[in-house]
Amino acid sequence: MALAIFIPSDIGWPVELLRSAHAQGVGQNCGPGATCDANLQCDPLFNACQPIPASPGPTISLQTCAGAGGLAAPQPWQVTRIIVNCVDGTIRMAVLVGMTALSTYMMPIALIIFILAVSFSGVRLALADEDMKEDAIGFLLRLLLVMAFCYNMGGLAGVPFMAVDEGVAIVSGGVAPWDLIDLSVAKLLGFSPQVTLAQGVLGVIGASLFSSGTGAVMFFLGFTVILQLLMFMYRAVYTYLLAVTVIGYSVFLSALVIPLAIFQKTDRYFQKWLDILLAAILVPIMLFAFLGIFMTLVNNAIATLFNVLGNDFQSFWRASPPYFSWMLLSDPAVLKQYETPASPQGAAMVQSFVNPLMGRSMNLDIFNPSVIDFGPDHFKRMQAVVLALVSFALTLYAVTSLLSAIPGIAEDIAGVMTGIGYEDLPMGQLSGALSGGAGGGIT
Repeated sequence: MALAIFIPSDIGWPVELLRSAHAQGVGQNCGPGATCDANLQCDPLFNACQPIPASPGPTISLQTCAGAGGLAAPQPWQVTRIIVNCVDGTIRMAVLVGMTALSTYMMPIALIIFILAVSFSGVRLALADEDMKEDAIGFLLRLLLVMAFCYNMGGLAGVPFMAVDEGVAIVSGGVAPWDLIDLSVAKLLGFSPQVTLAQGVLGVIGASLFSSGTGAVMFFLGFTVILQLLMFMYRAVYTYLLAVTVIGYSVFLSALVIPLAIFQKTDRYFQKWLDILLAAILVPIMLFAFLGIFMTLVNNAIATLFNVLGNDFQSFWRASPPYFSWMLLSDPAVLKQYETPASPQGAAMVQSFVNPLMGRSMNLDIFNPSVIDFGPDHFKRMQAVVLALVSFALTLYAVTSLLSAIPGIAEDIAGVMTGIGYEDLPMGQLSGALSGGAGGGIT
């Protein structure tokens, strides 16, 4: 026996609202051999018919997407801003475009769920002995809310992203936080607008390797600090983009999850979805709220390092005599050039001269590293730099650890707001039972 579900045409506005988009041909399959109706085009990503845009979309490039939203064109040192703006914009565009097709596909299924829910509720009311008016009113309100928000979240699909943008603008005080990170890293490495590469700490750290034993310690500490700073940048960018991705994925799946709020047995999954969405919205806001404090600590550590070294490091550089030069036949006058501070022109890496024993020959000079010399208080200055680098490394370790804890804090706050956590779900209860049964078994 086949079960046929008939939807009368005069059932009212809710059904007409839910099936109006599908009746226009939007979302229909346009795979091989199928075509779309007039004023529609086939989306190759979903194989579904979509409305033709009024004007072609802009060509996406690093310069255009990084300067979107009224921002000025990015500078070469604004690496983080370019990455974040491009990935963030791509995720938002993909979600807002793709969820229309998913919502359209879910409309017939949602209609069946609504009819079954109304039928089961009517049978329950008819067979119940006690008064169930309150339950009926609650079910009716729940049904109306689900019907209003199951298609494209009721037209509010972009609200979570707007909440993130407004919250970030408030907590950051209107200052672009990604530019602060890029500027701090560029200043330390020597390619920011304020300093040149010759004034960057990277050059001094690289030249300290062959200066002395303390210089070798300074070299390894310096590169450890640089790697930690890059990992701090990576953690901040990863946390933000992960939150944006979770928001987009949650919004994209709203057409699947929101209808589950009708039934009491599946309502917990809707609440968990809402918990995840709220936590993902809180993560960028908390990230930028703490990022200002973190960057203040990092900038203070960089300022301490510059106070020890000064603003111009070129006067500290020296060209050391070539190692193993005694193995080469060479002119002493050429080697004497390396015993004086490096001149602006410098000495060529390969020196040609006339050798009385071998005719015309060359001094290969294959191992002639640069060193640093702070002058009379060389070791005192170098120890101060080492202490500044140790303090810098500890600061970066602390702020990176605090940065990693932000998603967990946001999840706890969202769990309190919605009143449901992972432990309340069936898989959470099973996980808790298994972990509790490790000592004495599952009871």
